[in-house]
Formats: sequence, structure tokens, C-alpha cells
Amino acid sequence: MQRAIRALAAVMLWVVFAGCGSAPEAAVSGTGAAGSTLRGQITVFAASSLTDAFEALGTAFMAA
Repeated sequence: MQRAIRALAAVMLWVVFAGCGSAPEAAVSGTGAAGSTLRGQITVFAASSLTDAFEALGTAFMAA
């Protein structure tokens, strides 16, 4: 029984540490295939006090 618990704990630790790894550079930079662009809309449900902040983020995102 203790052997099974240790094995389960080892697998759980492996999963946690595997999730902490870094993504490949292409995924991090936001670029896809050559010449591709992002398209679409994002709908955010947030408090009205965050409207200005999200508009600023949207402007910065579109400029990048």
C-alpha cells in the first residue's frame, strides 16, 4: 500500500513540475506561421471600473 502511495505521489509531482515548464519560443512570442495575423474579438465580462484598463490593454495589443 505504501508503495502505491509513493508511486502516486511521484506521478503527481512529475505532473506539477511538467506544468511549470516553459513554452517553445514561437508560442511565447505570439507569432504563428509566417505571415499569419491574429483576428477576431475578445469579450470580457468585468467590473465597469476596469473598462479603462482593458481599453488601454487593447490599444497596446493592437499596436504590438
